[in-house]
Amino acid sequence: MIKNKKKGLHKLGTKYGLLKGWFSSECLKKSITQFLTTDQVDKNVEFSVREIIKKISGGQGF
Repeated sequence: MIKNKKKGLHKLGTKYGLLKGWFSSECLKKSITQFLTTDQVDKNVEFSVREIIKKISGGQGF
């Protein structure tokens, strides 16, 4: 889920919360499938990519 756009950068969301930082269009690839709606994203919490991977895998975040 892409939350919003600021100076050509995008804020990304997961079911666990928002990813820290802003991402350029060059870093993203458009999906033909919508995985989440904006209502399914916790917008009050931000995590690093490593922290999100740790939540998903239950591991060390690698």
